[in-house]
Amino acid sequence: MHEKIGPHHLQRKAILYVGQSSAHNVLHSLNEYGPDLLRRRSMSAHYERALRGKLIVATPVSSVVGAAVAS
Repeated sequence: MHEKIGPHHLQRKAILYVGQSSAHNVLHSLNEYGPDLLRRRSMSAHYERALRGKLIVATPVSSVVGAAVAS
């Protein structure tokens, strides 16, 4: 037993709830995990390219404020 667990802890009542996930809940959880994993891998790849000096960043024209538009 851990030193931080004293007799007064062992005398307390504890309530334990064991839940069961449905197939829908499991699939929904995995579907949320996928995009996050891809985002993290993408950021890692960008970081690695930046370290090698090979990161190319393209700014969309619509997001450039005050830029002269060639006609």
